[in-house]
Amino acid sequence: ETELLVKCALPLLQDIECPRFLELGTGSGCISISILKNNPRATVVGTDVCIAALDITNENAIHHAVSSRMTLIRSDLFSAIPAEEFDLIVSNPPYIAASDLATLEPEVRDHEPSSALTDGSDGLSLIRRIVLDSHSYLRPEGSLIMEFGYGQSAAVESMFEPSIWKRVSVRKDMNGIDRVVIATTRK
Repeated sequence: ETELLVKCALPLLQDIECPRFLELGTGSGCISISILKNNPRATVVGTDVCIAALDITNENAIHHAVSSRMTLIRSDLFSAIPAEEFDLIVSNPPYIAASDLATLEPEVRDHEPSSALTDGSDGLSLIRRIVLDSHSYLRPEGSLIMEFGYGQSAAVESMFEPSIWKRVSVRKDMNGIDRVVIATTRK
């Protein structure tokens, strides 16, 4: 659902003169690179805990001629992120419950590192951390866009504290399943 995350992100950045966003868990970089290709004024800080993933992201960014607008940092979510306010945070975190890993299609389960698929717990622990900490890294009226798993919509929506977040909405994927949350901070 990378395409859905990008489609949700682009309108939020289009009216900002020099938009700066953060991608947590960049993986191969396809989300950040797609946003950068579609918004030539944007810059990104991309993070991942895996050095190999950051190397792949860097190679892909060079290939797509956007590496000059990308800063890559090895970080466990926000742990190594400098205090900065971003216009947007985007993430497709591991959200599959450990108990559901065996039910995944083999082409997914056998070709992705398990750390890219599951948090080793209920599938919501990384999402909880992102929701809890992201407002500290967003400018007023900045947004968080994050993918989540099947059946997690109500749990994810309930994580957003109304005193911090003024708008929380959910977008459906191509199959009509709740898949992405978009939340905007208060002023």
